[in-house]
Amino acid sequence: MVTFMDIVAYLKPKYVLMENVVDILKFADGYLGRYALSCLVAMNYQARLGMMVAGCYGLPQFRMRVFLWGALSSMVCSISCHSVCLLLLYCAVDRWVIRFI
Repeated sequence: MVTFMDIVAYLKPKYVLMENVVDILKFADGYLGRYALSCLVAMNYQARLGMMVAGCYGLPQFRMRVFLWGALSSMVCSISCHSVCLLLLYCAVDRWVIRFI
């Protein structure tokens, strides 16, 4: 997680998307989820955290997944769960997916 945030801080992409297992929110009373959101906000991103079953959007798995996405504050943030899942239809999902748009 720290490495991911370091990469975001270095590259400063317009949009950020991270996907992981639901346990990231359960570990240490949700510390990792709070850490990720606070890092993005500190880097001047609009951040959103959500959970969904990616298999409902055509992916070959039906486990719950956690998605963290953000947009620079200068960008219009019209990111929804649906648009993220449509993006994932074209991406291979493994334990970590990092996409910079």
